[in-house]
Parts: sequence; C-alpha cells; structure tokens
Amino acid sequence: VNSRLVLDGDDDYLKILYNSNLDFSVTNAFSFSGWVYPTTPNDYNMIITSSSAGSWTDGYGFYYLGGNVKFYLNHYAGTGNGVLATGGALTPDTWHHVAGTFNGNEIKLYVDGVNVDTKSVTNPLIPLALFTYVGGAPGGSGTNNWNGQLDEVMLFNRDLKLEEVQNIRNKQSGMFP
Repeated sequence: VNSRLVLDGDDDYLKILYNSNLDFSVTNAFSFSGWVYPTTPNDYNMIITSSSAGSWTDGYGFYYLGGNVKFYLNHYAGTGNGVLATGGALTPDTWHHVAGTFNGNEIKLYVDGVNVDTKSVTNPLIPLALFTYVGGAPGGSGTNNWNGQLDEVMLFNRDLKLEEVQNIRNKQSGMFP
C-alpha cells in the first residue's frame, strides 16, 4: 500500500497479537523476509522477534549487532539449546533485503539474496503462545527498538528455498533505491 514502518528507535514498534498460525513449533519450519533501512542503528536493535522475555532464551528473532544482522532460534548469543546465525553487513542509510529460514534441521541467514550463514539445529523450536514484535522486543523498554525503516515484512510457515528468497528480493528491489 506504498507505506513502510518508520521507527525512531525509542518507543515505536508493531505488536502482532498471538495467532496460532505464527506458532511455528507446529510446522517446525518457518521463514522471514523483509527490507530493512537502518538509520542510526544501535546494537541489539530488533527487526522482528517472538520470545517470552527480553533475554531471548526461546522463540526466534532478527537483530542488528556490530554492523551485521543476526538470526537466532531458541536462544540468544550461544546459550541454551539454540543456535545463532550471523553475518551480512547492514550499511546505514541503505535498504537491504534480509531473510531467514528454518527447516527443522538448520537455519539460514540471507542478506541481499546471498546466503551468509547456515547453522545446524539439534533441538526443535520451543512452542510459544506469544506476541510477535516487528521493530521491537518483549517488554517494550525501547532499548531494543529498531531505529530506521522496515518494509515488506513477511512470515511464512514453511522453509523458503534460496531461489524463492532471491525471487522475492528481485521482484521487490525496484521499490527500494
């Protein structure tokens, strides 16, 4: 509809109420795709997350850290029974297409149509009956809110293949200078 989320990194985010279609532990597979435009990014700014707490010890999410995008499943920063995929520089004031996929056995992180990291998953996705946040995190304190723009955010209840990620990116790239 020719609109995007413009977030100031302070108190703006989109909260999606619980919907069983977003409980990916049932399908044990999901994918995320979206366009991100970091303006003045801070470490741990969330792109999207679904977790029971700010510690991100369950669920999934995508966030910015040290100039890169990170994709986690079931944990944060290597603790617990989860996995973290990392890589793909996000240049400030530039649109980037980011995507992540989970097929029950591995997660893959894509930036601008390139698979930048793949990690094996040994434990299933922890079931969640929670909210999903776009541009923020549970608790809404603002310390993890996205500073920039987000557009064409999509969640799928299946594992997208490389060709599908690239097709989405290529079809939408004309909308982003």
